[in-house]
Amino acid sequence: MPINKFGTLLKDGGGSNTNQHYRYNALVRNYVRDNALCVTSTDYDARSCKIKHVAEPLDDDDAVNKQYVQQNLQILKNEIVELNNNVQQNVQNLKDQLNELNKKIEILQSSLQVVVNTLRNKFIRGEQN
Repeated sequence: MPINKFGTLLKDGGGSNTNQHYRYNALVRNYVRDNALCVTSTDYDARSCKIKHVAEPLDDDDAVNKQYVQQNLQILKNEIVELNNNVQQNVQNLKDQLNELNKKIEILQSSLQVVVNTLRNKFIRGEQN
């Protein structure tokens, strides 16, 4: 007996199996139509169904899977944390350097004040003599 491409038996002449064959074909066709991806020009519509086993993207317009997105988000989060730590460390280093400069400026100011006072005292004594 002949079979169709879906493995069902076909009978010639009886008609009942032929009708059954057409009904089965219609069921399969409807199942495929309802559950297959819908191609519209360049996009695919999964009709709210899951698409599994998506490979990692090679081009910018390739689809991505959840794992790929999560890994890249984690990488970005780690980079942001590292950059924030570097910025905080650099800010702290700059604060330390500013404090050191302020101390040096205070020392120079006090030394300059001593020199000014010494010169003033010498000038005042020089005028009196």
